[in-house]
Order: sequence, then C-alpha cells, then structure tokens
Amino acid sequence: MSIGPPQVLCVDDEPRVLEGLRGILGRRYAVLTAESGQRGLELIAQAPRIAVIISDMRMPGMGGAEFLSRACAALPQAQRIALTGHADLPSAVAAVNRGQVFRFLIKPCPASELLESVDAAVERYHSHLLEQSAVRRAVDLRQFESAPLKRSQSERSAREAVLLQDLREAVERDSLALQYQPVVDVEAQCVRSIEALARWHHPSLGDVSPAEFIGVAERGGEISRLGQWALRRACREARSFDDDRLKIAINVSAHEFDAPSYVAHLAKCLALSGLPAQRLELELTESALAKDIQTLRCVLQELKGMGVTISVDDFGTGYSSLSYLSRLPIDAIKVDQVFVREFDQGGKAIIKAALGIARDFGCKVIIEGVETAEQLTQLRELGAWLIQGYVFARPMAPQEVRGWLQRTRESFGGDGSLPMH
Repeated sequence: MSIGPPQVLCVDDEPRVLEGLRGILGRRYAVLTAESGQRGLELIAQAPRIAVIISDMRMPGMGGAEFLSRACAALPQAQRIALTGHADLPSAVAAVNRGQVFRFLIKPCPASELLESVDAAVERYHSHLLEQSAVRRAVDLRQFESAPLKRSQSERSAREAVLLQDLREAVERDSLALQYQPVVDVEAQCVRSIEALARWHHPSLGDVSPAEFIGVAERGGEISRLGQWALRRACREARSFDDDRLKIAINVSAHEFDAPSYVAHLAKCLALSGLPAQRLELELTESALAKDIQTLRCVLQELKGMGVTISVDDFGTGYSSLSYLSRLPIDAIKVDQVFVREFDQGGKAIIKAALGIARDFGCKVIIEGVETAEQLTQLRELGAWLIQGYVFARPMAPQEVRGWLQRTRESFGGDGSLPMH
C-alpha cells in the first residue's frame, strides 16, 4: 500500500507566503500549512511522518528559532529549513544552534532554489530513517555482546586515566609542542597574526589528537595548567619569528579566567619573553563567554589596558547572543569553519550577516577553515579579507614559521599573487 508523497510543513504568519509555498511544492509533496508556531507544533503532533519543516524566522508570539527548536525536540528526524526576509545574524545563528537547521534561505526565494533545498532535505530525511533502522537492527544483533562492550568502556576509561597522568607530566617537562597557522589579510597583502595550536606526540602512543587530550585536560581539571604552559611557550617562541608586527593568538578557556592570578601570569609571561603586549591576541572560547559578563568585562578591560587584543573563536556555533559585542571590549570575531564548508547550505547568509553586524560594532572578522581557491574567491566577493586555513598554510612547527613568512613577504612584494598552499 502506498504511503503517499512526503509531507512538508510550512509555517509563516503571512497567508500569501503560505499560498506561494503551497503552489511551488504542492505538485511534488503533501503540503501542510500553519500561520503560527503553536499551530505548527499541533500539526507535528498529529502528523509524525512530516519529512521537512519550513519556517519563517520572524513571527509574532513564537519566533522561528523557538519553533524550530521545539520542532526538533518533537520530531528530530524531520529536516528543518529556515526561511526569512531578514539576513540578520541573531536569527540565523539562533536557528542553526537551537533548531539544528539543514538549510537557511532568504526571501524572496526562487522556486528552483526552494525545490532543490526541499528535495535535498527529503533525501536526507529518508537516509536518516534508513540509518536509524540499521542501527536498531545492529543493536538487536549485539545484545548478547554487552559484556565485551562494558570492557570496551572500561578500556576507554583506563586510557583516559593514563593520558591524564602522562599529560600532567608532559606539561611539567615542557614536552608538548606548539604549531602555528597564520591569518592572512588578502586586501593589504600581509600576514596579520598567527595562531598557536597545541600538539602532543606521546612517547608510546604517537600523536594524540588535540580534541582528545584537550578534552582529557578539561575533564581532569588540567586545562588551566595546559593553557598556562601554552601561553608561556607561545610568548617565548614568538620572539624568534623575526616580525615585530606579527600578533600571536592563543586560545583561553573559562577555567583560566576563573583563576584570580591569570592576569598576573600573563604579565609575567610577557615580561620573561620580552614580547610586547600589543603582539598578543587572546581568543576567547564559547565557555569563556558564558561566564558572568561583569566579571569577564573587568578582566578583559584590564588586559586591554595592557595592550592585549581580544577576539572570539568559533563565532556562530553555540553562544548565539550578540550582547557581548556591545558589552565587552572585543576586537575581532572568528567565524567558524562550518559556515565555509556549508557555504551553499546557509553558510553564505550567516557569513555575510556576520561581516555586516561585526563591522557595525567596530570588530574585524576572520574567516576560519578556508581550504580552496574557490572558497577564497566566494569570501572575497562577500567582502571578507582576513582569512585562515589550508589555502595559505597548514599548521607548522615554529622553526618553519620564519621561512614561510619570508617566502610570503617575497610573494606579496613580487607579482602580487596570493601565496596559496
């Protein structure tokens, strides 16, 4: 027995918009419409086989971000598309973060673009259903293997305990390393800053990924000591790069700001290394921004008074409030690489909005994760000029930085072409 065409729920407070959506999608899909978020939730409860949910972002009563978040909780397998006439970052980021949006479309949206997006969403919906079915079958088949599974969990816990102890010793012995990845100003044709990234080659396990050992440090209460080590090393190594204008950027976690001695430790690192405070840039993580805003502002103002630059890392992926742009002394934001990877699936709109809003607040915008010449061209067309990613350089050891900087200066000063990796 046929189950009929896939169901698509369209939610918008403007009847003419709903009529247009129904006319475009109705020949291919079973279209349900609702003029409010509350009515949309009622239809979701009545039709649990909805494949795609399209929602306007600005609606009275219940905004699109809240509706999509609640729709995600009620019907997680359905794919969500945000549709708005306002390409503003608060709505876009809220939709992506809270509603786990599949696509982000700007009104008026061409019929071909709308159909292509809904077709892709339906395909993804069906793929997820097949994956869930396969997972359920695999779980059923492996029920009798629960004892080995428990052993595997125990082995992971044992590995983490060993890594934590070894990480403590590595920090004490100064046996970790930093690699550096530059931020290139493609408009001024120069290198603006270079980010320090922690790396760990374990004597018996080989290279341990930063995602693993940083997570171990956070869960084991060692993240502050790891951060202090990285700051000391970065300040010391930066003096060897032979460029008095180059800023050195380093990530700072919330735990480090919790320590009352953090500013004093930073000042000591600068003094011992001889690195001017104006060459140091601190990249705040999302967890640092989630702290008490007044306490954070006091710390940042003290650091700014010393001459340190402040930026926000992974902008747009989790901390969706923009209040800190007006309440904190932020110099730059780094737009997360996920929006570069998903440029044609909503990333373009978010990057474009981020550029406009951040500049209204007097902030520079750095785009992370740019890997190809095509991506670079797309971003330059939007007005982005501070770029970080493999397109220019992969993270490199400190002894490689000086040579790379020299080659880059020669390239900029020669034929004017950008020195792509």
